[in-house]
Amino acid sequence: MTKFLVINPTQNSTEFAIFCDDKILQKHSESKTKLSKDFFIILENLFAKTNLNFENLDFIAVNQGPGPFTTLRVVLASVNGLSFASKIPLVGIDGIKTLLEEFKDSNFATNIALLNAFADDVYFAIDSNNSVDAGYENIDTFLNELKNKFSNPINFFGAGTELFAEKIKNILGDQAVFAKNVAMNCSIERLVEKALEKFTANQTSNQLLPLYLKIGKYKPLVD
Repeated sequence: MTKFLVINPTQNSTEFAIFCDDKILQKHSESKTKLSKDFFIILENLFAKTNLNFENLDFIAVNQGPGPFTTLRVVLASVNGLSFASKIPLVGIDGIKTLLEEFKDSNFATNIALLNAFADDVYFAIDSNNSVDAGYENIDTFLNELKNKFSNPINFFGAGTELFAEKIKNILGDQAVFAKNVAMNCSIERLVEKALEKFTANQTSNQLLPLYLKIGKYKPLVD
């Protein structure tokens, strides 16, 4: 049996969960405002409820972003320190790529996942006819580029879609399609699937870096 911790930082909160294979043992969600102060307290409480110790873990899986700077910094600095001290391997997951894979709709030739990159920028991941591109851009520039490049309907989801829904509709009109219940982030269950795949393939590390830096073009992790 494989026991592991999964941490999923999102726009407004961070999910923590302990799994045994694909079965969840305990789960907790914490607002980003309390994360820095309560990070290790949350872990202690989770382990106490499962009767496990940190040493029982086979690995720690983390959504590396892209996402809010402070949240990613707190999470990754903490897990890097834990890994260094305990020698427990880390598995990093590209959050926006996983979001795209999880919620793309095969009825659309073009699917786009958007996350808030702040200051009117968005992180994006585009699947167009099974060709994937990712990066960040000013939202107005990005939407006008889409309007010039694509004529087919575009399926949008992700927290950035909700944030900029009015602007998306104003620029793209009926070409933009939103699901009835727009998915905000990749689910922790999908992160678990990806994490187990990577751990089984020995794709682990002893240090993870955040995927938030706006230097050049953001590129997704290579699996």
